[in-house]
Amino acid sequence: MELNMCFSATASFVAGGILSVAGAATMISACRQKLGCGLIFLSSFPLVFGLQQSLEGLVWLGISDQLSLRLLTIVNYGFIFFAFFYWPVAGPTAGFLIEKRKWRKHLFGGLIIGGLAVGTYLMLNAINHPVLPTSSDEWGGHILYLQGMTLIPNIQYIYFFTACTALAASSNPTAFKFGLALTASFLVTLFGYELFVLPSVWCFFAALCSIVISYDVLRGKTVQYLEEQSDDLRAIV
Repeated sequence: MELNMCFSATASFVAGGILSVAGAATMISACRQKLGCGLIFLSSFPLVFGLQQSLEGLVWLGISDQLSLRLLTIVNYGFIFFAFFYWPVAGPTAGFLIEKRKWRKHLFGGLIIGGLAVGTYLMLNAINHPVLPTSSDEWGGHILYLQGMTLIPNIQYIYFFTACTALAASSNPTAFKFGLALTASFLVTLFGYELFVLPSVWCFFAALCSIVISYDVLRGKTVQYLEEQSDDLRAIV
């Protein structure tokens, strides 16, 4: 079963523009609120997703012969870097930096190692099989980044646990909600689309999910959580 949605250069550029503006405001707000390195890093996610979606907008233009081959190659590998390597590492890293309890830090530390492993594996495959992305009506007109790659079976599930579900293990409500949203979006993508288009489609959905972070940070909900957590720790002491 394939879900019918409009994916195009326009959709990517609109999403990228909105997320870039919201992401910049989120990061500025997080820094002003002095939320700490973990939450400030998490607050950068909407901005990074905005950049990634803008890169995919350029990929759309490239496969439509509106960019030079050299520029298409650059933006292709830019998108692949974020999709294949950055997110499997960034999610667990944010969780590690946010957490105070040792057992959760150990959990996220293990997930960081897993993210580095799967990210490195996917990037090496992309480098060793330098095939430019294409879009085919056979796959619903979505962008294919995985053609020409021979991947180990079920690699998508390893990616799933590091890039998507990791933050669902966080004690921080904002990170937790974002992790749940990522998990739901990945499952929808996995069962609603073919594996060949998973990087493109899921990253679009994940980018939209990052609005959860902007919403909480800009409304000061993360600060409220930090104050409540401090009160709980003082009560324990």
